[in-house]
Amino acid sequence: MNISPDARWVAYQSSDSGKYEVYLERFPDLGERQSVSGEVGGWNPVWSRDGRELFYRRLSDGAMMAVPIQTTPTLRVGTPEKLFDDPGTFQMRPPVPGGGSGRYWDLAPDGRFLMVKAVAAATSAEPQGFIHVQNWTDELKRLTQPR
Repeated sequence: MNISPDARWVAYQSSDSGKYEVYLERFPDLGERQSVSGEVGGWNPVWSRDGRELFYRRLSDGAMMAVPIQTTPTLRVGTPEKLFDDPGTFQMRPPVPGGGSGRYWDLAPDGRFLMVKAVAAATSAEPQGFIHVQNWTDELKRLTQPR
């Protein structure tokens, strides 16, 4: 679930129809919902920072979609357009009904897409290891201090 920047609308995915679709509803007075993704379905909706667009992943192939949204004086949902194909991000498939639905992408304040890229599976059965970095913000501050 994702609340619009003006906190008057909520975008979410639901599988009530038998497949995942993206919907909008007025918030907090939930009630009548409007489909955004249409018959092709979708998941992982995220509002643009100005609330004029909604982004989501297309159900069939994971492509990133954008839909123009007008919320005043009444709700108007535009026609979804494909922005780009799935760039091989982590969790490329939609969530399993009844299961979790983590989102592995977001928008930066400047509107760029931030995504976690999937790494090709290792060819050996040996563990490849895991690097956990703590206090990385302290290191970043140290590296970016004027000298």
